[in-house]
Order: sequence, then structure tokens, then C-alpha cells
Amino acid sequence: MGMTRSREAMKAARRAPAPLRQECFIPTSEDWSPNFDAKGRPDRQGHYVLLKLAEFPDRLGYRVSVWGADDRGMEHDFLASEVNEAQQLFELVRGCGPVNMKDLKSVGFVYA
Repeated sequence: MGMTRSREAMKAARRAPAPLRQECFIPTSEDWSPNFDAKGRPDRQGHYVLLKLAEFPDRLGYRVSVWGADDRGMEHDFLASEVNEAQQLFELVRGCGPVNMKDLKSVGFVYA
């Protein structure tokens, strides 16, 4: 009987949709200690940061984050019911031109 439950759990896991995840490099006008270059490599002279939208592993929410190439980052969290808002913020940040920390704070980002 234990084997049947295990197989059922495996089938359910295969049917579950993959967690939402999007990421891209976007331009920045600041030093994120360090930034990325155009190919996504850490570079002190780079002009890019990594923008991410990810679903939490427990599927209880979403996080939009912006990261330099080391440990400097900013995040904005959303509840699971706010997936549309998370996607809208991701698109807003992606399309706004060079990002800076002051502007990110003005739309709800906090330092990670």
C-alpha cells in the first residue's frame, strides 16, 4: 500500500506546474558591488544587474528582486494571490531604463 501512495504522489508531482520564474539582465546607473557585464559575468565596470521574478518554493508567494553580482540586492515580496501584481512590477522594472536603488525603494523594494 505504501508503494501505491508513493506512485500517486509522484504522478501528482509530475502534473503540478513548474514554479513561476523569469529573469533577465537590465541596465543600471549605479554600482551594485559588482555589477554584471553584457554577457552576465561579474564585472566592476559592468552596467547590468539581474532582475528576477520567482515563486517561493512553498508556493505561498512571489518575489521580484534585483541583484548585483555578489550580495547586494533589493526585493519586493507578494502573496500567492498577487501574482498579477508581481508580474506587473517585473515588467515595469524591466522596461524603465537604467534602474537605481532610490527608484526601486519608491515602488516598494527593500534591501535584501
